[in-house]
Amino acid sequence: MIIDETYGEVMIGADCEIFETTILTGPLTIGDGVYIGPYAVVGAPAQHRGSYPCGLESPHRASGVVIRDGACIREFVQVHQGIVRPTIVGEDCLLMAGAHIAHDSQLGAGVTMGSFSILGGFTLIDDAATFGQGVVTHPWTIIGERAMVGLNSSVVKHVQPYAKVAGAPARLLGSNTSKDAALPSDYSEDVLSDSVWERWARLEDQQREAEGLWAWLA
Repeated sequence: MIIDETYGEVMIGADCEIFETTILTGPLTIGDGVYIGPYAVVGAPAQHRGSYPCGLESPHRASGVVIRDGACIREFVQVHQGIVRPTIVGEDCLLMAGAHIAHDSQLGAGVTMGSFSILGGFTLIDDAATFGQGVVTHPWTIIGERAMVGLNSSVVKHVQPYAKVAGAPARLLGSNTSKDAALPSDYSEDVLSDSVWERWARLEDQQREAEGLWAWLA
């Protein structure tokens, strides 16, 4: 592997498998039991005008990348540095070949991203959500826990917990009954527990906090 600690330390946990063609740039923390495949790039600078290397004289804003235990990052995946908060890949996530995790995005535990899915900056994806191949998200969108986004979808607004969406732009198709067979096929907020909506509210609070930091930076 190629390690660049010019802008921060690279810490790698126990029992990881990282290919020699992988590029790791700090600040970066990798948990235990993580797989990172050939030609993956983890910790590269954010793709953002006004931050290095766009242009070269711009400040190098690197708020870190965190890869949590058991994540599987396949070949040619890119995970970029956060600008105002760490970019996070949660425990037991599966990022299939060619996926792109933009700056300040955060993925919960057990998220699955299909090949060549692309996140806009500041995307939040909660636990156990699933993307088909080729999904694209608009910056600042929230994908709720156990939601399903169909292949080749363009997500331009929030996707609520346990929802199933698809299309360009993505539209609501019903409940994600593959994650909870007891849900009605037609999506209904009323059948989801208070704890689900409390969790959703915390995600909204996270975004508002990030928006405040972003406004201060701008």
